[in-house]
Amino acid sequence: MRGLSTSHPRSLRARKFFTAVFNVANAAVGSGILAFPYAYACAGYGMAIIITIFAVIINIFTLLIILRTARKHHVVNYQDVVCILFGDSARKVLVWMSIVFCLLVNISYTLVVSSMLEKFFDSWFGGILSNKYFLMSFFSLLVAPLSFVRSVDFLGPTSMLGVTAVLFTVGVLVYHGSNVSPDEGAPKSELTAFNLKLKAFQAIPLIMFSLMCHLTVTPACANLAEYWPSLHSEGRVRMKTLAALVVAVMLLCGILYTPAGLFGYFLFGDNVKSDVLDSFDAVTYFQPGHNGPFEIVKATVDVKIARVCMALTTGLGYPVMVYVARITIFDVVGESDYMSRKYVLITTAYLFSALGLSIFCQAVGLDLGFVMSIVGSTAGATIQLVFPALMLLHEKKLFLGYGLLVVSVLMVVLGLFVTIANVACDANSTKDGAFCKAMGMDGDT
Repeated sequence: MRGLSTSHPRSLRARKFFTAVFNVANAAVGSGILAFPYAYACAGYGMAIIITIFAVIINIFTLLIILRTARKHHVVNYQDVVCILFGDSARKVLVWMSIVFCLLVNISYTLVVSSMLEKFFDSWFGGILSNKYFLMSFFSLLVAPLSFVRSVDFLGPTSMLGVTAVLFTVGVLVYHGSNVSPDEGAPKSELTAFNLKLKAFQAIPLIMFSLMCHLTVTPACANLAEYWPSLHSEGRVRMKTLAALVVAVMLLCGILYTPAGLFGYFLFGDNVKSDVLDSFDAVTYFQPGHNGPFEIVKATVDVKIARVCMALTTGLGYPVMVYVARITIFDVVGESDYMSRKYVLITTAYLFSALGLSIFCQAVGLDLGFVMSIVGSTAGATIQLVFPALMLLHEKKLFLGYGLLVVSVLMVVLGLFVTIANVACDANSTKDGAFCKAMGMDGDT
C-alpha cells in the first residue's frame, strides 16, 4: 500500500520512520541511565517522577520548536537555524556550547568506562589493572585510532548494541530493586517520596541531560521528506510525522529511564552512588552518618554483564562525540583536510583535554553526577531551552518565550548552585553545618 503523497510502499515508509526514531533516541539513551537513581534520591521518588514527566513534556515542546523552525527555513541542522534567526554571533555561541557539551560528555564516558572496568578487573586480577587512572589512560589510548577516522558511519550498527545494553541494565535494576530477594532493598521507612529541600533541584539538570537529543534530531529527520512529505509544502517533512517521531522518542526514553531511577532508588535508598552500578558490592547505609541499617548487594553475574555492556556502549559512543566535536571546532577555525597537520593537532588536543579533565575529576572526587549536573546546567540548558525560547520570542510568542526563558534561567542558576553546594557539603568539615542541613545535603534527605 502506497502513501497519498509518495510512491514508496507503506512498509518502507514505516521502516524509515522507526529508523529515525531509534537514531534520535540513541543520542539520548546512554550513560545517563546510570545517574537516574541518584537523581531520584536527590528529589525523592515522587518528586522525581513529576520532574521526569515535566522534562519529557518540555523536551517534546523544544524539539518541535527546533524542527518546525528548521522545516520552515529548509535547513538540516541546529546551527543553521540559529544563524538564520539570530546571526553568526549567536551561531558561534551555540557552536561553543556544543563543543563544551561534547567534551563534558566524553569526560562522563571516561568516568563510566574506568569505573565499570575497575570493578570487573578488581574481581579477577587487581593491581594496576584495577587502577582508575591507568584505566582512563588505557581507554583513551584504545579509542584514539577510532577518534581520528573521517566518518563514524561504520559505528552505525552499534546503536542497537547501545539500546540493548540500556535495556539489559534497566532489567537488572528492576529485578534487584523489586524485592525479589528479601535481603535486598532499602527499608520503606528510609525512602523519601518528596524532598522539599534545595537538593531536589540537582535532579532537574541530571534528568534533562539524560533526555537530550537536540543536536541530532534535525539531521536525523532530514531524509524523511522523501518518505513522509508534506501534503501542502513541497520538499518538507510532514509536521504530523515530526510530532509523532518526537513524542515516540521521548516516551521511549521515559519508559526506559523511569523504572531505572525508581527501582535503583528502591534498592539503595538515599545513599545510592551517582553511578548506580558502583553501589553493587559496596556498603550502603540507609541513615545519615554512616550508621544504622545497611546492606551489601552482591554484584551477581547479571550485574557484571551490565557493567561490561555499559562500558562497551559508552566506549563506542566516545569516538562519535569526538567526531561531532571536531567538525564543530572546524566550524570555528575552518575546514581541514583529513589527517592534515591541523586535523591531527585538533583531535590530539581534544583527546588530551578530555583525558586530563577526567583524571582531574577523579583526583578531586568529582563523580558522574557532578559532571552530568554541570553539563545539564550549562551547555545542555543553552541548547535545550535558551535557544528554543529565543526562537519563540522571534516568532512574537512572548508568553511562551519568556516562560521558557525563565525556566532555563532557573535551571542554570539553581542547578549550578545546588551542584557546587553539594560538592562543598561532601567535605567532612562542612557536611554537618547549618547550611548543608538546610540544603538537605547532610545525608538526611
